[in-house]
Amino acid sequence: NPRPTRAECADVANAVIDGSDAVMLSGETANGEYPNDAVSMMASISQQAESTINYDAQNENIRHYTLKKFGSLLPYESIASSAVKTSFDVKADLILVLTTSGNTARLVSKYRPSAPIIAVTTSLSVANQIHGLLKNATATVVSSSLTLDESVNAGIEFGKSKGVIKSGSSVVLVHGGEGFTVGSTNYLRVIVV
Repeated sequence: NPRPTRAECADVANAVIDGSDAVMLSGETANGEYPNDAVSMMASISQQAESTINYDAQNENIRHYTLKKFGSLLPYESIASSAVKTSFDVKADLILVLTTSGNTARLVSKYRPSAPIIAVTTSLSVANQIHGLLKNATATVVSSSLTLDESVNAGIEFGKSKGVIKSGSSVVLVHGGEGFTVGSTNYLRVIVV
C-alpha cells in the first residue's frame, strides 16, 4: 500500500519533533513496491512537523541541559552556542561556518538554529558528512589556498546561489583566527551581505 499508516506518520513526525537530525526508511519499505512515494511522503511529514518546532525554546533547553550537565562550555562550543543565540536575536538569514573538521558546524547544528547553516570547508569528506548528517546544514568545498576573506565570500556566493541569502541579508559568521585551523574557533561576527 503506498499510503503510510497513522502510526508510521506519527513515528516520523515524533522523530523530527524530538530533534532527530535525520530519518530513514526501514529496509522493508525501501525495498518495497513504492520507495519513491515513501520518500516523498516522509519528506512531506518531516516538513510539516518541522513547521511546529519552536527553535528558540529548543535552543534554550539544549543550552540549559548542556550547562547543567557539564557546568561550563569549552570556548569553541560557547562560540557555536552564541552564534545560534545571535542568529535568533538579529533574525539572521544564514549562519556561515568556516570549518576544517566539521566540528564547529556540528556544534552550531546541535543548538538548533532556525536559520540554515552553510559550512565552508577544504575537505570533501567533511562537506559530505555535514550535508548528509547535520540538521538544516549544507556545505561547500573551497581551496585551502584561499584567504579568510575569500573563503567567507565563497560561502556567501554559495548561499546566494542556493537562494538562502540576497543583498541586505544578515549573516552570522563563525570562524577561527587563522581560518581553517582545527580547534581555533574563536570569532563570531554579524555581517550584512
